[in-house]
Amino acid sequence: MEFKIVQDKGAYKQIDFGAGRSTQGFYQIAKKFEQILDISYSKKSDNFNTLCWNYSYHGVPFQLTYHWDNGTLIKLQNQAPSKEEETAIDEIITVLSSYL
Repeated sequence: MEFKIVQDKGAYKQIDFGAGRSTQGFYQIAKKFEQILDISYSKKSDNFNTLCWNYSYHGVPFQLTYHWDNGTLIKLQNQAPSKEEETAIDEIITVLSSYL
């Protein structure tokens, strides 16, 4: 599974798994992350064409999202992240790079 790091409109990092995946692909990624990152999803919102699951990684709130047009992303829940939150996403990138 490949991913790339992108900057959102606020210039904050997101992990992009690309478009073209199905909702089934999202569920497979979500399950894999539970194992790799040792997380549990705290809130799940499954709508017709958008899925959004919240989780915490080392106390930092994240979202795993899927939209049929944009694909699957990991992003911080906070729109103005602190340095600690930015460090947490870098840690996730490092962990995922070693497993995927």
